[in-house]
Amino acid sequence: MAQAGALSTQNQPIDLRRKTASCMPATSVQSSLQASLPLGHYRVLCFSPAMPACPLCASSQTVKNGHIHNGKQRFKCQDCGRQFVEQPTKKAIDQATRELIDRLLLEHISLAGIARAAQVSEQWLQTYVNEKYAKVPRQVQVTPKKRGG
Repeated sequence: MAQAGALSTQNQPIDLRRKTASCMPATSVQSSLQASLPLGHYRVLCFSPAMPACPLCASSQTVKNGHIHNGKQRFKCQDCGRQFVEQPTKKAIDQATRELIDRLLLEHISLAGIARAAQVSEQWLQTYVNEKYAKVPRQVQVTPKKRGG
């Protein structure tokens, strides 16, 4: 029986631990060892997880870089410097919820109350309100009243 991290053929095991630190797909095993092994007579056993590719530059040169607030692993690309989480759970706020929030803002309800009612975070709601405020024109147009009569 072949040991972990080894390729086994009918005759002898070939140790892959020095060649790779992660799982090799069957196609790369076939191409790299095609001359020495007959096809279909090998088994690859993984002994460490592969690092995810960078979502920005698609580089495989990534390293672990701590954890985010909820404990998920953070990674950093060594090529472009981008930090990312492998499977983010970012929830997009749909247009109907945004319209509800706009109506609730006109009712002078507190931000904490609106966040509870619309089921959004207070941090997201504050950012949304700040973006809405930035779009409002800063200069007020005043027209003088006519005097007398």
